[in-house]
Amino acid sequence: MKKTLTLLALAILAMACASHTYANTYAAAIEVKRGASTDDKLRIAKSIATEERFARLKAQLRERFPSLTARQLDGLGLRWNVRHFTPLTGQRPHDRVTVIVLIGYDGSFDPKPIIEAATKILEPEVNPVVLPSNGNSR
Repeated sequence: MKKTLTLLALAILAMACASHTYANTYAAAIEVKRGASTDDKLRIAKSIATEERFARLKAQLRERFPSLTARQLDGLGLRWNVRHFTPLTGQRPHDRVTVIVLIGYDGSFDPKPIIEAATKILEPEVNPVVLPSNGNSR
């Protein structure tokens, strides 16, 4: 009985140490502006908010911020979202598709530079710069 209680206490302690609770969340949204329809924009957002891209984003952030800890990066998230807006100004209702980068934090670090860097990394993928053509095709 004592051995079972000891094992149970150790298991609970291990679970408590493995799980992280964050008191705050800081996030930034990048609106998907390219694409002719909501479905097009949603495809773009879904192609960016993937596990593979998320892993690369974490690696890029580690390069920019070598002092980032695994615990800090554990709070990072990459999502997509669709919101339906009906403006009160008489304009047509529309959908807004966004890619969202967020981080949970406990006050031991400033999340703002991390999220700003993440949005700067992702923005060119979400909304690539289209260079104006000069009318000459060669």
